[in-house]
Formats: sequence, C-alpha cells, structure tokens
Amino acid sequence: LVSGFFFQGIGIGICFSQFNVFMSRLQNSPLAIGLFHGSWGLGASTSPLIATGLVEAGIKWNMFYLILLGFSIFNIANCYLAFVHWESSLTPWDPKVKKTDEIEENLSKLDGLMAEAVRTKMTCWASLFVFCYQGAEVSFGGWLTTYLRDYRMFTSTSISYVATCYWFGITLSRLVVTTFIHRKIGIPRANFLLATLAIVFVLLTWLIDNLISEIVTIFISGICIGPIYPLMISHVIQGNLLPDRIQIISMTISSAFGYSGGAVFPFLIGLISQ
Repeated sequence: LVSGFFFQGIGIGICFSQFNVFMSRLQNSPLAIGLFHGSWGLGASTSPLIATGLVEAGIKWNMFYLILLGFSIFNIANCYLAFVHWESSLTPWDPKVKKTDEIEENLSKLDGLMAEAVRTKMTCWASLFVFCYQGAEVSFGGWLTTYLRDYRMFTSTSISYVATCYWFGITLSRLVVTTFIHRKIGIPRANFLLATLAIVFVLLTWLIDNLISEIVTIFISGICIGPIYPLMISHVIQGNLLPDRIQIISMTISSAFGYSGGAVFPFLIGLISQ
C-alpha cells in the first residue's frame, strides 16, 4: 500500500506540474486553472459519499480502490488522446510551445536549468507557499473527520456530508470565484483576502458546536481556500516572474513541495494530537 501511494505521488506530481504550466499559458488562465483544479475538487467532493455508501452496503473498504483503478485507466487513455498531436494542437493557443528539436536541445542543458531553477528566489518562495498551502488544505480536510467524530461526536453519515461540503466549497470556488475575484481586485489582494477569511472561518469551525453551523463554516472555508492555489500559479506564470526556460522545472519543484506539505502537516498534527 505504501509503495503504491509512493508511485502514485510521483505520477500525480509530474502531471500536475505539466498541466499547471500549460493551463497558465492559455489566454484566460485563471478560468482554465480554476476549471482544472475545480475538477480535482469535484472528485474529492464525491469520493467521501461513494466510500460511505460502499461501507454502509457492507462492501469491504479496499474495494473502493477498484473504482480508483478504473478512473486511472480512463485518465491514461484521456491523456493520450488529448496530447497525441500536441505540437499541432497547442501551438495556435500557446506561442511559447517549442518544437521537438528545440526540446531535445534543451534536454542537454537540463542540469544547468535545474540548478538555475533551484537558485531562483521565486522558485523558493513559490515552493514554500505551496508547501504551506497544500499542507493546510490537506490537513484540514483530512483531520476534519477525526475532529468531528472524536470531539463533536457526529455520526459517520453526518461526517461524510460535512467533508463533502468542504471539498464542494473548494470545487465551487475554483469554478466560479477564481475568475471573478481575479478580475475585480487582482491576484495579490485576492489571495490575502481569501487567506484571512479562511483563517476566520476555520476558527469558527473550532469554536461553534452545532452541526448546521459546522457545515456552513466548513463550506465557506472551502470557498476561501479553493482559489488561492490557482491564482498563485497564474500570477507566477502570467506575470513573467519566472523565465520561460525554467517555468516547468520550477513548477515541478513547487508541486513536489506541495505534496511534501500534504504529507508533513498531517503527520505533525497527528504527533501534536498525541
């Protein structure tokens, strides 16, 4: 099981960094990235309900992974069909797309580009940002069920609905709020406002002991947390804060730190809770 999650993490990390850079180069990048990450949140919204339904039906918990296997096979086919003719398909959308011979030439310079990306301050700041953001996002969503079960004494069914509300809030905000708030107040102010509101509603989730109130505060917390990551990626790429030659490498490093945060933060919270 541990080995499986290790290889899954490698695959997701590589795919996410590639997709993030591609989406950020499109004309309406906040919308594209919002839809991309919103679809991720949609899956996270429905999976607790599916898992709860399987358990209540008396099906073994590990059978849930067969569903994930089916989706993975579908994604392999989908990625192939989407990018099999990537040069002819993507060049009209993205003038920065390089030809195959240019890519092969750049591969010989990969070590130098990696060193340059690591030394670039923006890569370090983006990695730290994603490390903390994804650590907080995953920790809140993961430990939420334990908190509601052990301290609020909610039933398993109620907990699954509350967890779904959190991820649905993230999904809804990435699909709707991301583009709207980007146009209204800009990315830096939007992220500061959203982060502040997220802290407020997470605190309210801790202070209020009522099922309906918990659902509302957790849902709004998801709405506030959702757009922050897509907006950051769009700001870094569209704002030319990174040179074109190291954008993919830098985003790969940032994604790696993000998943590290998603692993480290829940572990630290578990130690603190003991």
